[in-house]
Amino acid sequence: VGIHPGADDNASGIVALLSLAKMMKAADIVPQYTILFCAWDGEEKGLLGSKFFVNTWPSETVVPGCEASLKESVVHYMNFDMVGRTLDPAKPATTFAWNDNFPELKQDCIDVLTTIEQPFGVIYDRRLGDGKGGSDYAPFSKRNIPFVAWMEEELHEDYHKPGDTPDKIHWERLRKTVLLAYGILYGWEK
Repeated sequence: VGIHPGADDNASGIVALLSLAKMMKAADIVPQYTILFCAWDGEEKGLLGSKFFVNTWPSETVVPGCEASLKESVVHYMNFDMVGRTLDPAKPATTFAWNDNFPELKQDCIDVLTTIEQPFGVIYDRRLGDGKGGSDYAPFSKRNIPFVAWMEEELHEDYHKPGDTPDKIHWERLRKTVLLAYGILYGWEK
């Protein structure tokens, strides 16, 4: 069986999540909305963590006193999955998948991309807001919640294999993906 380090799938997603939380804290932003930074478990076993979250909302253990429905409470969802590698190190890119019920999400990305140091590209991957998909955005999509899923350009040869090691992470791609996500999130908070 061997050791599977999981540097891209999905340590890179956790790095993105924690970096985003650190950036929000450092910016001393008082958000208009409560921002939850969540890491789900059991994606490959049927999206267990994300499904549990959306199916048990409202949850006193997550937001005390919250009695609003999930749709009323969650105004935006971002998912980070395999954001650490790139096909062409000279031209790093990220995939931006979004709920097509909310076309403004793509425009937000286009607008913020102009502030990101180049070279850096975005592959736009429109997803139907129909609850289908293989990552943790799907349960949110099923409830018609606006989502952005930051993902790999395409699956690499080390996917779910022992070769998914930290030395293969493209740190600039990861950094720029986080900066792009931060710009979009910050824009939502203005």
